[in-house]
Amino acid sequence: MSTTGLYTDDSDADSHSAEPSRADGYFSQRARPQEPYTDTPSSSSDSSKAREAMEDSQSSSVAHVSSPRETATSSAWSDEGTPLLAAGPPPAYWTGNANTSSGPSVGGDGRRGETDSPTRSLDEHEHEQSSSGYGTTLLTPASTPFTRSNAPQSMRSFQKFDDPVGGMWARDNWRARARRCVQPSRTLQLFLGIMGILGLVWILKVARPNHEAGNTPLPGTPQSSRCPPSAYTEATIFEFDNPEDFKILEHVEYTSHIRGGIWGIIRITPGQADQKARIQVNMSVTTTELYLSSQLEYAKSDSSLRIKTPLERRSLGFGSGFGFSAHRPCMDIFATVSIAPGVELRNFYISTANLRVRIDAGLDLTVTNRTAISGVASDISCEVYDSRETVIDVISGSVSGTYALRDLLSIRTTSGSISVNVDPREVDSHRPAPAVFHASSSSGGIEARFPVSGSIPDRDYRVTVAALSGPVRGAYLHGRSTTLTSASGSIEVEVVPYHADAYPSTMRTETIAGRTELVLRRAYSDPATAIGRLHSVHKAASGGVQLSYPQQWTGRIEAQSMSGAIRLRGKDVEIVRRSEVEGMVVGRVVARKGRGHGLLEVETMSGSVDATVGDL
Repeated sequence: MSTTGLYTDDSDADSHSAEPSRADGYFSQRARPQEPYTDTPSSSSDSSKAREAMEDSQSSSVAHVSSPRETATSSAWSDEGTPLLAAGPPPAYWTGNANTSSGPSVGGDGRRGETDSPTRSLDEHEHEQSSSGYGTTLLTPASTPFTRSNAPQSMRSFQKFDDPVGGMWARDNWRARARRCVQPSRTLQLFLGIMGILGLVWILKVARPNHEAGNTPLPGTPQSSRCPPSAYTEATIFEFDNPEDFKILEHVEYTSHIRGGIWGIIRITPGQADQKARIQVNMSVTTTELYLSSQLEYAKSDSSLRIKTPLERRSLGFGSGFGFSAHRPCMDIFATVSIAPGVELRNFYISTANLRVRIDAGLDLTVTNRTAISGVASDISCEVYDSRETVIDVISGSVSGTYALRDLLSIRTTSGSISVNVDPREVDSHRPAPAVFHASSSSGGIEARFPVSGSIPDRDYRVTVAALSGPVRGAYLHGRSTTLTSASGSIEVEVVPYHADAYPSTMRTETIAGRTELVLRRAYSDPATAIGRLHSVHKAASGGVQLSYPQQWTGRIEAQSMSGAIRLRGKDVEIVRRSEVEGMVVGRVVARKGRGHGLLEVETMSGSVDATVGDL
């Protein structure tokens, strides 16, 4: 065998046939072929048919890049005048040296035998390869065109994956994988499309006003609803003929159905003289379309009305349990309590968890025992009416308005401010008692204003104001006792004694981290009389104390400061003693004004003392 071929195996040269191969010398660089080629009719016919099949294959497939026939007609062979050029390209190695696809027969001497079938041309073999689907195999020592372990190698140009592993099968496999990837995406798109349509239908349903279910609110019902325009409103009337006590209670709990909030008001207003019942309650409930007023339950007795949530909470419409809504669901409750003129009650109770309370001016109502107003998250506003005792207790909310002080006015908030006007009333001759005012706030300022001029009832006023983290301000009437304290706020007040010397009295102010500014006025009832039995104490930890006492005050003055200056002034003030404690920056001043029995004590730790007693 010639050594000019693509593959040479010298170690196995004896095992091949000695008959010269048709491909020997084909690739050697020579001017003429080594051996003549005889074109037989059978080979010409086979070659012609192979060319036609090859042309058909090339015209119908775009996978082939080049054709071996074009290589065979290169310029290197154009000068050959032999029939070899007309025979097309040389056969592949497996055609020239191997036998048919059935495999060679191996004789006893170990050499390949002759095949019984005629030799096929390269074009015919290529056509068979393209038809059978088998591709090329790389020529490696482990895989040669002379072994049966791999597919035979072709001399054709590189094909683009026409074989089962890298061609059509790969494309089909890629399409299958793509379909598997696209299928979940299409399912997700379909699901999102369905949900979008349902959401649009739901939004249109919720946004449409409910004209069939709603009723027109009663005249005078507040129209400041926080619910959207597509709300549902229902009005109900409750009548109470002649109750001895009256209670209105609202205890609506926040539920999963009412996540947006509950608002509203309990309004106490003057009624008409000719109204049918002495007390009439007009209930107007405004809710979103999903959470109708049927969720509320009214419990009425002869003297009370209770508004509460039902045991079975119902919600209408799709999505109510899943949070599908065009807006946050909410509820507004308006309770208007109309009280006819001249009504007298022993006790009047208002309790609410979410609603504001408003008592209008002009209310002709007398409460002989107690008015109690309590709220969880409520603002309380009141115009004066006659009640012997008024107790207001709010957890989160402010208290404002004008309140009558007959025997007791107590206002307490946990988180909220207090800003009220106090209207003292005459003492009950049958049940004489002091006029007690108490106000306290854990987180909020307190400002109360008593009248200091005009007509003021002669009462034993007792005032206690305590703020934890807010200032204390206002004007207060002083009777037997006045106590004003603030932990981390300032005290800025004006105090007017009702009597100058009718009885002994005490006044006390105390701050921890705030400044104290107090002005004591002349007595209301007898301004020219000396104030000679008032014992007052003013203490501050880290704030200064500034005092102003009238000329009518008489008594002893004691001022002390750990590290602050002491300044004491007044034209009739006589310094009795000024001393310092050895080893400490402590100042102490003792003075006297007049011959009264009053006592003024001022004590600070790190603040200054500035006291003016009497005229300068």
